[in-house]
Amino acid sequence: MERNSKELKYRVHSKTFETSLPVNPVGGAPGPDRAVSDGYWVILEPLSPVKHDTQFKVSLTNPTTGVLFYNDDLKYTLSVK
Repeated sequence: MERNSKELKYRVHSKTFETSLPVNPVGGAPGPDRAVSDGYWVILEPLSPVKHDTQFKVSLTNPTTGVLFYNDDLKYTLSVK
């Protein structure tokens, strides 16, 4: 997929950081681990006081093998008062 500079403006990739996974983690073993954050972040102007629907898709793929670990299609309703 070809990306333009406007799309890349909101993509952020962190350095490796230390974390600790719970006893029943999704997609990993419990205990200390290393992780990164990589994705597009949403920056919103102040919203008017009504309900707003937003929908987006997320996925997590192993960068070495290309194996898809997680995939979801999410819809949120934001109620602004």
